[in-house]
Amino acid sequence: MSFPRTKTALREALEAAGLQPRRFRGQNFLTDVHAVDAIVRDAGVTAADRVVEVGTGPGLLTHALAATGAEVVSFEVDGEMLAFARAAGDWPDRVTFVEGDVLASKHALAEPFREALAARPPNGRVLLVSTLPYGAGTPILLGVLELAAPPDDLVVMLQREVVEKLLAPTGGADYGAPSVVVRLAAGGRILRRFGPEVFWPRPR
Repeated sequence: MSFPRTKTALREALEAAGLQPRRFRGQNFLTDVHAVDAIVRDAGVTAADRVVEVGTGPGLLTHALAATGAEVVSFEVDGEMLAFARAAGDWPDRVTFVEGDVLASKHALAEPFREALAARPPNGRVLLVSTLPYGAGTPILLGVLELAAPPDDLVVMLQREVVEKLLAPTGGADYGAPSVVVRLAAGGRILRRFGPEVFWPRPR
Protein backbone atom coordinates (compact mmCIF):
# COMPACT_ATOMS: atom_id res chain seq x y z
CA MET A 1 0.00 0.00 0.00
CA SER A 2 1.20 3.49 -0.77
CA PHE A 3 1.04 5.59 2.36
CA PRO A 4 2.88 8.66 3.74
CA ARG A 5 4.70 6.93 6.59
CA THR A 6 7.18 9.63 7.61
CA LYS A 7 6.17 12.45 9.93
CA THR A 8 7.05 15.04 7.29
CA ALA A 9 5.17 13.30 4.48
CA LEU A 10 2.10 12.77 6.65
CA ARG A 11 1.98 16.39 7.77
CA GLU A 12 2.44 17.60 4.21
CA ALA A 13 -0.36 15.34 2.99
CA LEU A 14 -2.70 16.58 5.72
CA GLU A 15 -1.86 20.21 5.03
CA ALA A 16 -2.35 19.68 1.29
CA ALA A 17 -5.83 18.35 2.10
CA GLY A 18 -6.52 21.44 4.21
CA LEU A 19 -6.62 19.46 7.45
CA GLN A 20 -5.14 20.27 10.84
CA PRO A 21 -5.58 18.53 14.19
CA ARG A 22 -8.78 19.82 15.75
CA ARG A 23 -8.33 21.03 19.28
CA PHE A 24 -12.03 20.73 20.14
CA ARG A 25 -11.80 17.01 19.38
CA GLY A 26 -8.62 16.64 21.41
CA GLN A 27 -6.71 15.47 18.33
CA ASN A 28 -3.01 14.83 18.79
CA PHE A 29 -1.92 12.52 16.00
CA LEU A 30 0.70 9.84 16.52
CA THR A 31 3.05 10.57 13.61
CA ASP A 32 6.20 8.69 14.65
CA VAL A 33 6.45 5.53 12.57
CA HIS A 34 8.87 3.88 15.00
CA ALA A 35 6.36 4.30 17.84
CA VAL A 36 3.57 2.96 15.62
CA ASP A 37 5.57 -0.10 14.58
CA ALA A 38 6.52 -0.75 18.22
CA ILE A 39 2.86 -0.79 19.24
CA VAL A 40 2.05 -3.34 16.53
CA ARG A 41 5.00 -5.51 17.59
CA ASP A 42 3.95 -5.33 21.25
CA ALA A 43 0.45 -6.47 20.28
CA GLY A 44 1.91 -9.44 18.37
CA VAL A 45 -0.63 -8.99 15.59
CA THR A 46 -0.81 -11.85 13.08
CA ALA A 47 -2.70 -12.41 9.85
CA ALA A 48 -5.15 -14.66 11.73
CA ASP A 49 -6.28 -11.89 14.09
CA ARG A 50 -9.13 -9.41 14.03
CA VAL A 51 -7.99 -5.99 15.24
CA VAL A 52 -10.30 -3.19 16.32
CA GLU A 53 -8.86 0.33 16.43
CA VAL A 54 -10.37 3.42 18.05
CA GLY A 55 -9.40 6.70 16.42
CA THR A 56 -8.23 6.17 12.85
CA GLY A 57 -6.85 9.70 12.62
CA PRO A 58 -4.72 10.05 9.49
CA GLY A 59 -4.36 6.24 9.38
CA LEU A 60 -0.73 5.65 10.30
CA LEU A 61 -1.44 2.98 12.93
CA THR A 62 -4.21 1.54 10.75
CA HIS A 63 -1.70 1.12 7.92
CA ALA A 64 0.78 -0.69 10.16
CA LEU A 65 -1.94 -3.00 11.48
CA ALA A 66 -3.15 -3.78 7.95
CA ALA A 67 0.41 -4.59 6.87
CA THR A 68 0.37 -7.62 9.21
CA GLY A 69 -2.37 -9.24 7.12
CA ALA A 70 -4.91 -9.03 9.94
CA GLU A 71 -8.53 -8.03 9.55
CA VAL A 72 -8.82 -4.44 10.79
CA VAL A 73 -11.91 -2.48 11.83
CA SER A 74 -11.07 1.16 12.52
CA PHE A 75 -13.46 3.69 14.09
CA GLU A 76 -13.20 7.45 13.62
CA VAL A 77 -15.63 10.16 14.75
CA ASP A 78 -14.20 12.86 12.45
CA GLY A 79 -15.65 12.35 8.97
CA GLU A 80 -13.13 14.59 7.19
CA MET A 81 -10.18 12.85 8.82
CA LEU A 82 -11.66 9.46 7.98
CA ALA A 83 -12.03 10.51 4.33
CA PHE A 84 -8.36 11.51 4.32
CA ALA A 85 -7.28 8.15 5.74
CA ARG A 86 -9.39 6.24 3.20
CA ALA A 87 -7.83 8.18 0.32
CA ALA A 88 -4.27 8.04 1.66
CA GLY A 89 -3.79 4.31 1.14
CA ASP A 90 -4.67 1.47 -1.19
CA TRP A 91 -6.56 -0.48 1.46
CA PRO A 92 -7.33 -4.21 1.08
CA ASP A 93 -10.88 -5.52 1.54
CA ARG A 94 -10.05 -6.84 5.01
CA VAL A 95 -9.78 -3.25 6.32
CA THR A 96 -13.09 -1.65 7.30
CA PHE A 97 -13.54 1.98 8.28
CA VAL A 98 -16.47 3.01 10.46
CA GLU A 99 -17.46 6.63 10.97
CA GLY A 100 -18.89 7.22 14.41
CA ASP A 101 -18.24 7.49 18.13
CA VAL A 102 -17.46 4.24 19.94
CA LEU A 103 -19.30 5.60 23.00
CA ALA A 104 -23.09 5.77 22.97
CA SER A 105 -22.86 7.71 26.25
CA LYS A 106 -20.24 8.35 28.90
CA HIS A 107 -20.81 4.90 30.38
CA ALA A 108 -22.00 2.83 27.40
CA LEU A 109 -20.30 1.53 24.27
CA ALA A 110 -21.93 2.13 20.90
CA GLU A 111 -23.50 -0.96 19.35
CA PRO A 112 -21.35 -1.01 16.16
CA PHE A 113 -18.24 -0.99 18.36
CA ARG A 114 -19.60 -3.79 20.55
CA GLU A 115 -20.40 -5.82 17.43
CA ALA A 116 -16.90 -5.29 16.02
CA LEU A 117 -15.38 -6.62 19.24
CA ALA A 118 -17.78 -9.58 19.38
CA ALA A 119 -17.02 -11.00 15.92
CA ARG A 120 -14.39 -13.68 16.36
CA PRO A 121 -12.02 -14.91 13.65
CA PRO A 122 -11.94 -18.69 13.11
CA ASN A 123 -8.33 -19.26 14.18
CA GLY A 124 -7.09 -15.99 15.64
CA ARG A 125 -7.62 -13.49 18.42
CA VAL A 126 -9.71 -10.36 18.83
CA LEU A 127 -7.44 -7.46 19.72
CA LEU A 128 -8.02 -3.83 20.63
CA VAL A 129 -4.98 -1.85 19.47
CA SER A 130 -5.35 1.91 19.67
CA THR A 131 -4.06 5.29 20.63
CA LEU A 132 -7.10 6.13 22.71
CA PRO A 133 -8.44 9.69 22.50
CA TYR A 134 -7.72 12.14 25.29
CA GLY A 135 -10.65 12.46 27.68
CA ALA A 136 -12.41 9.33 26.46
CA GLY A 137 -9.72 6.72 27.04
CA THR A 138 -10.86 5.64 30.50
CA PRO A 139 -14.59 5.11 29.72
CA ILE A 140 -13.70 3.30 26.49
CA LEU A 141 -11.24 1.00 28.21
CA LEU A 142 -13.48 0.29 31.19
CA GLY A 143 -16.45 -0.34 28.91
CA VAL A 144 -14.46 -2.86 26.90
CA LEU A 145 -13.22 -4.65 30.02
CA GLU A 146 -16.79 -4.93 31.34
CA LEU A 147 -18.01 -6.78 28.23
CA ALA A 148 -19.17 -10.36 28.77
CA ALA A 149 -16.62 -11.45 26.15
CA PRO A 150 -13.87 -8.80 26.03
CA PRO A 151 -11.03 -8.90 23.49
CA ASP A 152 -8.27 -11.43 24.03
CA ASP A 153 -5.72 -8.65 24.43
CA LEU A 154 -5.64 -4.87 24.57
CA VAL A 155 -2.60 -2.79 23.66
CA VAL A 156 -3.46 0.87 24.01
CA MET A 157 -1.69 4.18 24.43
CA LEU A 158 -2.96 6.42 27.22
CA GLN A 159 -1.68 9.38 29.22
CA ARG A 160 0.76 8.44 31.96
CA GLU A 161 -1.43 9.72 34.79
CA VAL A 162 -4.41 7.72 33.48
CA VAL A 163 -2.38 4.52 33.29
CA GLU A 164 -1.06 5.04 36.82
CA LYS A 165 -4.63 5.26 38.13
CA LEU A 166 -5.80 2.23 36.16
CA LEU A 167 -2.90 0.09 37.36
CA ALA A 168 -2.63 1.54 40.87
CA PRO A 169 -1.88 -1.01 43.62
CA THR A 170 -4.39 -1.60 46.40
CA GLY A 171 -4.20 1.14 49.01
CA GLY A 172 -2.11 3.45 46.85
CA ALA A 173 -2.90 7.14 46.43
CA ASP A 174 -4.27 6.57 42.92
CA TYR A 175 -6.29 3.45 43.79
CA GLY A 176 -10.00 3.78 43.03
CA ALA A 177 -12.97 2.34 41.15
CA PRO A 178 -11.16 2.20 37.74
CA SER A 179 -8.29 0.30 39.38
CA VAL A 180 -10.77 -2.25 40.78
CA VAL A 181 -12.43 -2.80 37.37
CA VAL A 182 -9.07 -3.36 35.69
CA ARG A 183 -7.86 -5.71 38.40
CA LEU A 184 -11.03 -7.82 38.27
CA ALA A 185 -11.11 -8.08 34.48
CA ALA A 186 -7.50 -8.28 33.34
CA GLY A 187 -3.83 -8.14 34.10
CA GLY A 188 -2.18 -4.91 33.03
CA ARG A 189 1.34 -3.61 32.65
CA ILE A 190 3.17 -0.70 31.09
CA LEU A 191 4.97 -1.83 27.94
CA ARG A 192 6.56 1.43 26.79
CA ARG A 193 6.73 5.10 27.59
CA PHE A 194 6.62 7.64 24.77
CA GLY A 195 7.40 11.34 25.01
CA PRO A 196 5.31 14.15 23.52
CA GLU A 197 7.62 14.39 20.50
CA VAL A 198 5.91 11.39 18.82
CA PHE A 199 2.70 13.43 18.41
CA TRP A 200 1.56 16.29 16.22
CA PRO A 201 0.79 18.73 17.67
CA ARG A 202 3.05 18.11 20.62
CA PRO A 203 0.87 17.73 23.74
CA ARG A 204 1.72 19.29 27.04
